[in-house]
Amino acid sequence: MEPLRIDQTINTPKVIFDPDELFLRISGPSRPESADKFFAPLIKWLNDFKIQRPSTSVPLNVEIKIAYLNSASRIYLTSLFKIINEIHIDGMRVLIDWFVDEDDDVMRETGQELSENTGLPFNIVEE
Repeated sequence: MEPLRIDQTINTPKVIFDPDELFLRISGPSRPESADKFFAPLIKWLNDFKIQRPSTSVPLNVEIKIAYLNSASRIYLTSLFKIINEIHIDGMRVLIDWFVDEDDDVMRETGQELSENTGLPFNIVEE
């Protein structure tokens, strides 16, 4: 399985999904003009990973550093985390770091809500 890499733009985050390193990172603003077009390859990749994931005791590390998140992106992130939760339920440990600016109560609450809605424990990291 090949890594998924998407460069950051003014409206979309940088994405690195690396199956060999068991590392998923999304960083930057997330306000794509077409959220379904942007997130479709991420969802497909995660679904493929769920099927092909290695059998290992090493956890899947997820790192989210989103400075701004529009409502469409939030819906798709919820979908991504539901797939990640399925991976976790299937037996792979998952560690999630949700990075926020120390003064950004909105993104902190968003991380907490996503954690509650998906059943995954998020480590909220203030920067």
